[in-house]
Amino acid sequence: MSEEHRQSFEQTHDLDFAYEVNALKSRFRANIFMGRLGISAVFRIIPAEILTVEQLGLPQTVLDLTEVKKDWSWSPGRQEAENQPPLLL
Repeated sequence: MSEEHRQSFEQTHDLDFAYEVNALKSRFRANIFMGRLGISAVFRIIPAEILTVEQLGLPQTVLDLTEVKKDWSWSPGRQEAENQPPLLL
C-alpha cells in the first residue's frame, strides 16, 4: 500500500485499489475498511479474460434479463405473502 493509500485510509477508514500481476494474467482488487472488530480486508481476483455467458454455463433466462428495457426489481415477498409467482417490476 502506498503512502497516499495509507493517508486516504486514515482519513476515510475505507480504501479501494487494484494491483495487476502480468505473469498471472490477473488483477487483484482490494477493499480495506474499518470493521467492527478492527481493520478488515476483502480481496478479489479479476481474470484478464472475461468469460462469456455460454462459457459460464448460465441459463438463457439470465441472458434474457439483459434485454429488459425498463427498470425492474425482484419482489420475492409478494410470492410468500400471496402464494403468487415473484413479481418483476
